[in-house]
Amino acid sequence: MSYDREGQVVTGMYLGEHWCVGTVTESRVKYGGRVQHTVELLDPLILPYTTPAANRTRVLLDEEELVHD
Repeated sequence: MSYDREGQVVTGMYLGEHWCVGTVTESRVKYGGRVQHTVELLDPLILPYTTPAANRTRVLLDEEELVHD
């Protein structure tokens, strides 16, 4: 199984509570062997509990945070 997902559209759970959909722009293996993806979001993610409210257009998701069909 290849963990290089560059160019794929993925769905994932950011910070355990925010659903997001976007395109993987980079995949890398972190120290310890875990795979992490940089995801450019299709729609900005608004985090209202930050000061000031943050609009995320890109997030980092581990392979385990992605939803697989």
